[in-house]
Amino acid sequence: MIIVGLGKANHDCNISLAVDGVITKYAKYERDVNVKSMPAYEYWFYKKLHQWNIDTDKVDLWVHTDSGSYRDDYNVPFLPHEDCIYWKKQRNNKEILLDHHTAHVWSNLSYNNDKQYVIVDGEGSNNNKVLIFNGKQIIRRKSISPGGLYIWLTNAMNIHKGKFGNSAGKVMGIASYGKRIEDLFQKLVSNNPDDYLFLTEEYIKNFFKNKKVDSQECMDFIKTIDDVCFEMIKGYFQSLNKQDEIIYSGGCALNVEWNRKLKDMGYKLNIEPPTYDGGLSLGCVRFGHHYLNLPVPNQIKNYPYIQDDEKPDSVPSLETIEEVADLLANGKIVGWYQGNGELGPRALGNRSILMNPKIKNCKDILNKKVKHREWWRPYGASVLEEKSNLYFSDTNSPYMLFNMNVLTNDLPGITHIDNTCRPQTVNENQNKYFYLLLKAFERKTGLPILLNTSLNLGGDPIVSNVELAKNVLNKTELDALCVGDLIYKK
Repeated sequence: MIIVGLGKANHDCNISLAVDGVITKYAKYERDVNVKSMPAYEYWFYKKLHQWNIDTDKVDLWVHTDSGSYRDDYNVPFLPHEDCIYWKKQRNNKEILLDHHTAHVWSNLSYNNDKQYVIVDGEGSNNNKVLIFNGKQIIRRKSISPGGLYIWLTNAMNIHKGKFGNSAGKVMGIASYGKRIEDLFQKLVSNNPDDYLFLTEEYIKNFFKNKKVDSQECMDFIKTIDDVCFEMIKGYFQSLNKQDEIIYSGGCALNVEWNRKLKDMGYKLNIEPPTYDGGLSLGCVRFGHHYLNLPVPNQIKNYPYIQDDEKPDSVPSLETIEEVADLLANGKIVGWYQGNGELGPRALGNRSILMNPKIKNCKDILNKKVKHREWWRPYGASVLEEKSNLYFSDTNSPYMLFNMNVLTNDLPGITHIDNTCRPQTVNENQNKYFYLLLKAFERKTGLPILLNTSLNLGGDPIVSNVELAKNVLNKTELDALCVGDLIYKK
């Protein structure tokens, strides 16, 4: 039995393959072509299947998503079962088109039909922005969503880097530098959340006209809109039962600050790396099993390190790990390329740039000399799981999807202006070699934490092969690069 899932959004396109009930392959288009957020050409999906030695004539079921918007001609139901299939193509009845938000639901490996969920993104099928199931009823919203507001902000700020997609993630970091404009906030939240009358894309665009996006005036405006967005998010969760787990997905579930606030309010959130459009094909492949009344795969080997990219020929020896730890302890900036790449938009220890977080001004050094990005962008951290409670306000965050308060004042590289950090907690079963590196660094410095950011040039995807990794080394002020058991130095 062969089931293929095709994530055909306007960005972050991806493909997943399941053979005999096991998800065996996953690939993301931008990493194949090294162009951030570029939508995939149709031929690419078939090219990947050919590379995976799959005869397309022997595929039992193809499950697609649409491109999100521009599908008003279809009447899309939103129930998490067969009714959410709204297009069947005559290829021997082997092909179905699945609602965008339903694919988001099923991309969470824990999802089944009886769980609560909230899906929030910029736009899904039929121009819907939000899908909610509270255990009793389906709720959907077509009006503006937090994802849409963030896209408008990004467009108005003109901070895109790259030809495709949006850069909403860039806005999250700057919001903490602003102070809420109370009059504007009250004016906005007093309206029906489905009808923000004057808050249009044109209104936001005009606000930023002839202004520096990092002026205090603009940062205050961004903070205000960010707070309005969270009021909307809170409203989506109000009908849900806090006692039960909630599957939370869609691009907005990548906002670590909103996630922490929801968690502090008592919601039991289940968020996984494929929460964004890069996980749609996984949702399609899992739904395909459900559609055929087959057991739905709920585990993937080496998850979330499942990118179909170039894997080093070797693994790091203990001697190599010690040498890399020495470099980091001595203030060097090191690229770390191991195993297969991570699923999702964040480096989780296989495609990472690492640095000692105690170094003064290391955030500015990385932003200017390595990542080449805006000054306000913060950095995440990786910490030994068993030591997390000594430095952060929580102990379990394997995927960098929650902010935490920083409990010490001597980690300038990873402490944001609001005294929070987006940490990844690491244990040996999760990522053996990265765990051993953190242990080695701790032995040399007493600190079980490393600053961790994605291995890429600013505006590019996370690297997918060794040559691209070497390109980062050569074009930035990176000091060294470890690929498998090899260390390249300048």
